[in-house]
Amino acid sequence: MSYRRIMRRINRIVKATIHDAMDRLTREEQELADFDEELRRAASSASRKEEDRSRTAGPAGTGARTGSSGAGGEGRQTGGTRAKGARKPGEKDDAYYYAVLGVNPHISDEELRKTYRSLMRTYHPDRVSSISAERQAEAAEKAKCITEAYHILMRRRRGR
Repeated sequence: MSYRRIMRRINRIVKATIHDAMDRLTREEQELADFDEELRRAASSASRKEEDRSRTAGPAGTGARTGSSGAGGEGRQTGGTRAKGARKPGEKDDAYYYAVLGVNPHISDEELRKTYRSLMRTYHPDRVSSISAERQAEAAEKAKCITEAYHILMRRRRGR
């Protein structure tokens, strides 16, 4: 085989590899853009639902959410202690975290774990190392949000 034919073959292989990499990057960028849009929609609908809930709840609705039972609030916690799995200062409402993960609040712990793992397979910084630095930073931020949401929801679910 001549030198020229070898070089042509190598050139074709390199071109095919580059085209495959570019196609993969385009798909990953589109997936990130789609995920961004999903998060925006879910977060806005969750915040609207929370606003509606807070408007309609009023003072009588607050006792039901805190878990009081019976007359006189026997089941309600008093003092500065917090129930296991309760909301800590600076944390958002459950609806926000379910929206970040894109799941229904009524799913099982196992389904929640599977969803978390699936999202992390998509957005983990090690998995997106082949895309641009800007997209890597966005994916890393999303991975942090996903991880935070999962861990907070699991902690709150264990406290039920």
